[in-house]
Amino acid sequence: MWPWELPRRFIAGQLLQDLYNHLFKIWRSGTGGLAAPEGTKMSDTTFTSPVMGSAPHRGIFSSYRTIVIIILVLLPLAVLASWIVPYLLHPVAPENAAMPISSAIEDKYGIRISQVAVTADGGMIDFRYQVTDPVKAANFALDPASTPVLYAGGSNVAVNQTSPMSHKELLHVGTTYFLLYKNASGSIAPRTYISIVLGDLKLDGVPVR
Repeated sequence: MWPWELPRRFIAGQLLQDLYNHLFKIWRSGTGGLAAPEGTKMSDTTFTSPVMGSAPHRGIFSSYRTIVIIILVLLPLAVLASWIVPYLLHPVAPENAAMPISSAIEDKYGIRISQVAVTADGGMIDFRYQVTDPVKAANFALDPASTPVLYAGGSNVAVNQTSPMSHKELLHVGTTYFLLYKNASGSIAPRTYISIVLGDLKLDGVPVR
């Protein structure tokens, strides 16, 4: 769906459609829905207010028309913004989004992050990494301080509840290993982007499957 189609689709609801049509008719008539007697000039028609007294109809209707025009302009923009802004704040990751690579993480920890996915009906996060250096990766797996911390995109919400890494066997180059995180309150959702922090290193723009 293209962005400019959003207002039209949203206003397809009967109530909003009726409101939109009514405001447009008011704007076209320029009389606020009040018809002047036949043969009466607009300049001869007055409006009596208990507070303001008599005033020319034209000034009242001119102001009213301005308000209606503003509403007609702002309503579609507000609808469009309600759809666009959330996507700007929380971009949606396509299903085939590429996993970013950090040479700094590979050099220090001997691993390459290969996948982050929501599993167990949204209750767990499956974090997978591929070994590029068995010795560095073994140190990474045995050091609790190097456990990756996941941050939901656009927030400071940290996901770090995981079981201690227990890959005690000799790690092999090219082999993929995993960690399971508790996804408390669904902090991380599929098809979003997150950041991963390992010690003093950070990897941004990681897509979640």
